Amino acid sequence: KNPVSTGSSLRINSISPSTGGPGTIVTIQGQGFGTVQGSSLVSYAGVTLTPHSWSDTVIVAPIPLNNTVNGAFVVTIGGNSSNPSAQFSVSDPILSGITPPSGTPGTQVTLTGQFFGVTQNGSYVSFNGQVSQVINWSSNVINCVVPTSGGLSPGNLSVVVMVNGNRPSNSLSFSLIFPSISGINPSSDNVGSVITINGQGFGASQNQVGGVVTIGGLMASVNFWSDYSIQARVPQVPNPAVYNVMVTSNQKQSTPFPFTISSPELAGILPNPLKRGELLTINGKYFGQTQSEGPGSVTIDGFPASIQGWQDNQIRVIVPNGASTGSNKTVLVNVGGLEGFRSDLQINLIF
Repeated sequence: KNPVSTGSSLRINSISPSTGGPGTIVTIQGQGFGTVQGSSLVSYAGVTLTPHSWSDTVIVAPIPLNNTVNGAFVVTIGGNSSNPSAQFSVSDPILSGITPPSGTPGTQVTLTGQFFGVTQNGSYVSFNGQVSQVINWSSNVINCVVPTSGGLSPGNLSVVVMVNGNRPSNSLSFSLIFPSISGINPSSDNVGSVITINGQGFGASQNQVGGVVTIGGLMASVNFWSDYSIQARVPQVPNPAVYNVMVTSNQKQSTPFPFTISSPELAGILPNPLKRGELLTINGKYFGQTQSEGPGSVTIDGFPASIQGWQDNQIRVIVPNGASTGSNKTVLVNVGGLEGFRSDLQINLIF
């Protein structure tokens, strides 16, 4: 039994707020509701609600999550019904902002606005009609992911919040960027070197976007990854040549960008002639910053030379004792499987 006044005293005076989305919490003020709910009911547009709280003058209850119509609240006690409240207007969702405003497939974005509904409950976000994965949903903030499938093309996408499947928001634009390479520094280098790939749309981190760099179809190990810059190590290749570099982010592939993988180039050897066991300096380029980068090795007359110093443009070695005395002894530098020597740069070994 409800401790209420007579049916004639049962009355709704006001509601607040008077507009909102599904799930909006509404405060109903009036009189004669009874101090506890008991078997009394409160309904909206004919649908019985589960109130959050109940007192003789105030009832707090939510708009149904799947509601799509305007309507009035009615309180029913012991067969007596109150007057209908003022109309509650169910607002279409309003989308006011997207952060960030551009990105690659798989980018997490934050949508801000109003009247999205307190829970997702069948509502969704679309990018050019492709439904997005939702991470978090509230009445004024949605966190979601730019779709990675569905044939979306680079350019401006229409983003819409659809509440309960039939109440669309206004549309805002999101700029979809696919990975693209604008330059590689340096433009040529040896096996094992670390190159910087500049561009856009690579994604915030390699793990987040499943990022891959290939050089000549061979996977390159990545030292650093950001949306605009990648540092990758040149893999071993069978021959010095121009190879295509490609970046894959969220299964979207950049257009190829040319990069030259060079074999070591010898420019000079000093001193000449010299003796076995003496120090030989080899000048040139594409040797690698360190011996381990390629890795690198040197042979003289077919015998391994002991490395005393290694830089990208200079190597210092001890002439091996196994090398035979005589003229025109070949000096060969190997970096990552690619060999460099010059027939006109041969040394003479003397006793």
